[in-house]
Amino acid sequence: MIDVDELLDQAFLNFNKSNYDLAEIQLNQVQLIVPTHGDVLYLLGLIALRKKILTKALDLLTTAVRLYPK
Repeated sequence: MIDVDELLDQAFLNFNKSNYDLAEIQLNQVQLIVPTHGDVLYLLGLIALRKKILTKALDLLTTAVRLYPK
């Protein structure tokens, strides 16, 4: 069974190491289990921003803020 918290922690570590592709894979795995996870949407948005996929970044970040305004 996949441990969502552990996978999310690993994704954050990979993001902080600029290993965006691996972080994105891990986040997508979490998203299969929890489709509207705020941290996942936010981090995927930041990855899209770093990859200069601006429309995707805007959509993900907007959704994250809309779902979890705090």
